[in-house]
Amino acid sequence: MNQPPSTRHAALRQWQDFLTRIPGYGQHRNEVAPGHPAVSQLSPALRTRLVLEDELLESLAKIHPFPAVEKWVQELLWRTYWKGWLEHRPAVWTLYQTWLEQELPALPAVTQDQMAAITSGKSGVPFIDKLTHELLNTGYLHNHARMWWAAFWIHTRRLPWQAGAGFFYRHLLDADPASNTLSWRWVAGLHTPGKTYLARRSNLQKYVHPTLPDHSPGLEELADSLATPAPIPANPNPPVSPLPDLPPTAPPDKPYAVWLHWDDLCLEHSPLTTFPAPQSIVAVWPENLTRNWSPVKTNHFRTALQDGLARASSAFACPAHWLESPDPAPALTTWAQEAGIATLAAFHPHTGDWTPTAQSMTKSNLTTHWLQRDWDRRWFPLATKGFFPFWESIRPQLLTF
Repeated sequence: MNQPPSTRHAALRQWQDFLTRIPGYGQHRNEVAPGHPAVSQLSPALRTRLVLEDELLESLAKIHPFPAVEKWVQELLWRTYWKGWLEHRPAVWTLYQTWLEQELPALPAVTQDQMAAITSGKSGVPFIDKLTHELLNTGYLHNHARMWWAAFWIHTRRLPWQAGAGFFYRHLLDADPASNTLSWRWVAGLHTPGKTYLARRSNLQKYVHPTLPDHSPGLEELADSLATPAPIPANPNPPVSPLPDLPPTAPPDKPYAVWLHWDDLCLEHSPLTTFPAPQSIVAVWPENLTRNWSPVKTNHFRTALQDGLARASSAFACPAHWLESPDPAPALTTWAQEAGIATLAAFHPHTGDWTPTAQSMTKSNLTTHWLQRDWDRRWFPLATKGFFPFWESIRPQLLTF
């Protein structure tokens, strides 16, 4: 497969190539085939908003009626649902991070060895190992393959879901804190009690493309009769919390600079275009967040962030500044002080990577002017329960997109 696009230009070109094929998505989306022709592979671009959800829907509506593409639109909204759900329950992310920091290093040596074997492509099941190598080499896996891999990890080998989620997060180009963490919890049976995903041999044999190498050795572990849920310690979802209280999007009342981060890399298509021009655009490469990432993911995100910075600088005709720091918040405040900037505007990060930075910025002497896209403001409040109640509440509003 080609590497997923890491620039906006490449992502839009890939979208145009896929656009005419979307009516076949519902029928073929589960097929795991070389090159993954049935799916767009735009999830990394959507994760960093190199492309925007509403602009894809707008172009889709120009050539396809809604019923012909509804399944693809539904899949597009899964990422929005996950993000909104986690915004209502940020403690889920905090508990997951705490487990990785405190519990993962304390696991028994035999468990550590089992995990190391699987994550290096030496599980003993050639098909699972093939998926592992694809992930390691490309930073991408078909969604159905991810579900099989996660179910193998959790329910077949009985390993902690948090450790598997951490492995995916270090490698997947499209893994945001919400979709990756919550998808793993869903496979484990934690997101929706009673709904556990199991990798069954019959399902693999139905959807794996026949031109892939022989995938039968080792799959006796995944025989349908052996596919049973792993016992997962009770971990009820926390109650719904109020969403962050973000004011309506409006321009800062003073001269300002813009902080660009990888939750939103499309400033030139944003409310900022209606504001007075910023003095400069600044991006920080956060060494504390990326030190455990794979080289493939690191290169992808660095390229995407640099692309977003260059486009924003050109669009607003202002200087671009690139910082590298172990900790983004002090780097931003120091840079602003030295540049004589008192106000920083930025899209409020979603729960996850940038939460500590956002909290530090809010407490700093630097005035931070938070923005939010209409897409998030509109749909996040509805993501309080399961996906399908969420979908049914928004579907009527999408029928005439």
